[in-house]
Amino acid sequence: MKAKKTRYLIILLILTIIITFCSFSCTPSGPAKQTIEETAQETAEEIAVEEPEEEPAEEVVADEPVEEPTEANEENEKENINKFFEQIKEYDILVKNFDYSLMTVEALSDWADGKISQEDVGSRYMEITSKVRNDYFIFDILFTIGESSLEKEGIIVTDDMERVIELISSWKDKKERYYKYMANYYYRDGPEYEIEADKIEEELDEITDEYLKLTNEMAKKAKTD
Repeated sequence: MKAKKTRYLIILLILTIIITFCSFSCTPSGPAKQTIEETAQETAEEIAVEEPEEEPAEEVVADEPVEEPTEANEENEKENINKFFEQIKEYDILVKNFDYSLMTVEALSDWADGKISQEDVGSRYMEITSKVRNDYFIFDILFTIGESSLEKEGIIVTDDMERVIELISSWKDKKERYYKYMANYYYRDGPEYEIEADKIEEELDEITDEYLKLTNEMAKKAKTD
C-alpha cells in the first residue's frame, strides 16, 4: 500500500514539473526582451527606407575659345570679297549710270541742236529704258533665284554682299521706271510724269550713296598691301 502511494507521488511530481516547464515556455516576453525586439524592428525599417539618390554633379562646360583673327583668315576674307566684286562688276550701278547718262545727254543735245523733235527725245528715253532691262535681264537669275552664281563660285555670302545685291536690284527697277516716265513726259503725256520721275531720281541718289559707301568699305577690307 505504501509502495503504491509512493509511485503515485512520483507520477504527480513528474506531471507538476512538466506543467511548470510548459507554463514557463509560454510566458510572454518581459519588458527588456520586448524593448530589444522593438529596437531591432525599428532599425530594420530604417535600413529598408530607400535612401535618396544623389544627383549627379553638374558638368562644367568650358567656354569655347574665341577664334582670333589670323593672317590666313584675313587673306580668305580678302579673296572672298574680290571674287564677289568680280561677279558683280558687269552690274556696277556707277558704271551703268555713267553709260545711261551719256545717252541722255546725247538725246537732249540733239534736241537742242534741232536734230530731233521732242517726241524723238521720248523715243530715245524709251531706248534707254529697254537698255536697262536688257543689261539686267539675267541679274535676278544669277543672284536672286535659286542657287546664286556666288555660291557656285564658292563665295561665302556675307550680309554686306546681300545688301549690295539688294541695292543693285532696287536701283535697276527704279532706273527703268525713271526713264519710262521721262519718255512719257517728252511724248507730251502730261507734266505729272516729270514730277514722278523727279521723285524716283531722289530715291536713286539715296541708293547710289549707300551703294558707294558700302562697296568702299568692302574694298578697304579687300585691299592688299
